[in-house]
Amino acid sequence: MARFLLIIAMFCAIAAAGLGFYNRDKLTRLTQDLASSANHTKQLQASLDDLQKKMQQMGQQIESQEHANEQQRDAMNSDLSSTKTKLAQLTDQIAAREKENQELANQLADARRTLDQKKQAEDDRQALSVRLINVENTLNQMRLNAVPSKSRLKTQVTLEGTVLSMNRDAQALMVSLGSDLGVTTNMHLTVEKNGQTVGQLRVVSVDKNSCVAQFVADGPENFARVSVGDPVSITVR
Repeated sequence: MARFLLIIAMFCAIAAAGLGFYNRDKLTRLTQDLASSANHTKQLQASLDDLQKKMQQMGQQIESQEHANEQQRDAMNSDLSSTKTKLAQLTDQIAAREKENQELANQLADARRTLDQKKQAEDDRQALSVRLINVENTLNQMRLNAVPSKSRLKTQVTLEGTVLSMNRDAQALMVSLGSDLGVTTNMHLTVEKNGQTVGQLRVVSVDKNSCVAQFVADGPENFARVSVGDPVSITVR
């Protein structure tokens, strides 16, 4: 019986030793697995830290880029606002210039109409002057022809003309009496108004049907007393 128990005890000891070796081997493997797992965890943690660092860097870059984009957007908005202001100013200037150009165009059109009217009036005046000269020449020729040829050297004939125009700058007047009627330079003409003498003229140049004369006496009131259309007379033999 004791031998049996001893054998059983030996088997138990052997089983316990085998179980101990098995557990120690398993513990060793578990320890190795744990160390490997810890190392892997450490690697994962390092990778995680690296990813977090990269994410932080990317976040900083994104924030920096957003800040730069915001500054660029603000700058563009400022430029846009400035451009709109300049555009509005230029638009107002263009509108003002167009208005000014239109006013100038209207003034030019008025000036052209005035010039045309003046030209037409001058043409009419010249036409009337020609008609007046022709009529007066005819009348003066009739006055000359009315004197007998034998007594012409002794008889004085009064010829009548008209002030056709006045040039204040040249201090001269044009009169409708010319060389065809015997008018020569240095002859004296008499200007009348309402039957009264208002000025004495001296002929300075003669044309066929007209002459240019100046006042014999200088004075600022000369042109104030004489007007275009006033009658002029000269006495010839």
